[in-house]
Amino acid sequence: MKSKNQSIALRKSTELQHARHDEKIAYHEKRRQVFRELLKEYPANSRKAYESDINAYERFCDDNGLIPYHLEVASMANVVRHYIDDILPPPDKSDVVNSRYKRSTLQRRFTSLKMALDAMEIPNPFDDPLIAGMVRQRMKKLSKKGADQAPDIGRAFIEKARQLPYSDLVELRDVCLFNLGLDTLCRVSELASLRFQDVDWERRVILVRESKTNKHGEEDLRALSKTTVSLLQNLREQYPVPHYIFQPINKSGRVTSRYVYQDYQGSGFKVKLQRQAHVNSVTSSLKRTADRLGLNGNFSGHSLRVSMAVLMRRLGIPDHKIKKAGNWKSTAMIDLYTRSLGVEESGVRDVFDLID
Repeated sequence: MKSKNQSIALRKSTELQHARHDEKIAYHEKRRQVFRELLKEYPANSRKAYESDINAYERFCDDNGLIPYHLEVASMANVVRHYIDDILPPPDKSDVVNSRYKRSTLQRRFTSLKMALDAMEIPNPFDDPLIAGMVRQRMKKLSKKGADQAPDIGRAFIEKARQLPYSDLVELRDVCLFNLGLDTLCRVSELASLRFQDVDWERRVILVRESKTNKHGEEDLRALSKTTVSLLQNLREQYPVPHYIFQPINKSGRVTSRYVYQDYQGSGFKVKLQRQAHVNSVTSSLKRTADRLGLNGNFSGHSLRVSMAVLMRRLGIPDHKIKKAGNWKSTAMIDLYTRSLGVEESGVRDVFDLID
């Protein structure tokens, strides 16, 4: 049985550890603010890319129970090794290794993390020759081939998605998100950020607040079909807190959204906010629905955007309306997505029809 003095000593030790932990969090938040100030010197596009990279790193740490920043060299190096293993798979015996990220994306991610650690005055593991060498060797084996074009799922599957039934909350959410992606032509990251309060139910439109091509906060409204509006209304009724449209749901069917406390407009008061789900969870949701439709793996997170662009071109919808639907600044990406139509619509097809 512990003596009174031992209990007091243990309590004081625990309190000291908590105080040190709180002090570390406050220190890192202060240094994080220094990094944000540093980014203000960069162009808007670069600043958004660097912030996105650091947010992705911090989400990875949170999802895996890791503390993102450490003053101890060994602890910081351990976290960085886990992160490298996640975004840059170790080379196998083959000459070329494929990654889910483009080479340029990986290089920028590492650069962003180095910049953040230097700005926060935290030991930079990339200065370690072993870690730097590990990254260098793995990058050498990466395939130089660019990302493949996302598959077009075709009109038949688009129409099938409109009629897809659901039997539980997970299927309702997944079907709703799939159709929402078709309606809005949103990228996966944009789908993750969509919220119920941004839906205008009468006009059947939704405001996309975060967009890759919307750098200046311009109003970006996307149209919604009656099918999708109905699905959204059903989903809203099922959520305990209808904030983000996509919310994580566990195996027992319970919504498991996480919450964070943030300073309210610099007032010093902390407000509880629902945290946005990770893009990987959104991609998994879309792929589950694609499997239910029978696409058999012929699908990626970008397929909804590509498929609707192709379908609109097939239906003869003018390019300026297609640009508006996907918030494209030019027709360059539309031409890229629909390049297969060029062969189907070429003059040689007319010759085949005459001589075959």
